[in-house]
Amino acid sequence: MLAGASDDAQLQEFLSDFIILPFDVSEAVYASMLEKQIRNKGVKPKGENWKIDLFIAAFAYTQQCYILTKDEDFTKMLNCEKLNEIEYYVCKS
Repeated sequence: MLAGASDDAQLQEFLSDFIILPFDVSEAVYASMLEKQIRNKGVKPKGENWKIDLFIAAFAYTQQCYILTKDEDFTKMLNCEKLNEIEYYVCKS
C-alpha cells in the first residue's frame, strides 16, 4: 500500500487516517531478547521479512496487543492459537 503512493502528499493523506504508534527502546530491547530466544531454540529465520515480524511481535508484546495473522512464523515468537476452521492465528503476549 505505502509503496504504491505516487507522491508524499498522497502518502500523508493515506496515513492521516491512522494513529501511528511509536517503536521505542522497550520494543527494541524485547525484539533483541526475542531473537535470542528464537535462535536458542534452534529456529532458523526464513525469508527477507522475518525481522519485520520480529519487530511486530515485540511491539505487540510490549503494548499487550493481539495479532491476527495468517503468518505461521508468529507462532514461533508469541503465544498463538489457530482459529477453528480458518487459516488465521490469534497471537497475544
